[in-house]
Amino acid sequence: MNNSSSPLTAIESSITDVISQFLDMARGAEIDSPGTSTRQAGLMYELDSLVSDFLDQNQISSEEYNSLEQQVLNSVAEELILDSDHHDSLDLRADDQGNYDAESVMAAIDLDLSAVDD
Repeated sequence: MNNSSSPLTAIESSITDVISQFLDMARGAEIDSPGTSTRQAGLMYELDSLVSDFLDQNQISSEEYNSLEQQVLNSVAEELILDSDHHDSLDLRADDQGNYDAESVMAAIDLDLSAVDD
């Protein structure tokens, strides 16, 4: 029996689901008022929870946590850039390897959501 879907492909598909879940949650979040550090901390907590659940469900070692979370952050940042008419104002910060800083991604989500609420 030959399975055309590798475990890695299934995990990548699941990561896409995590990203979608996070963005849906962030867009509908009742965490706190937009633009506050409390809201950004709440968003980061929700992201950590989703990634932790993903690791548990897929029996992935905790050593892979940071890598997976960074993939999610990078994907979220890239989606924000693609979806935003004013992506320069998002102030997303990436390192030399193209990895986006978690704090700047959470602030950009908050800014993006604040613009939607206006």
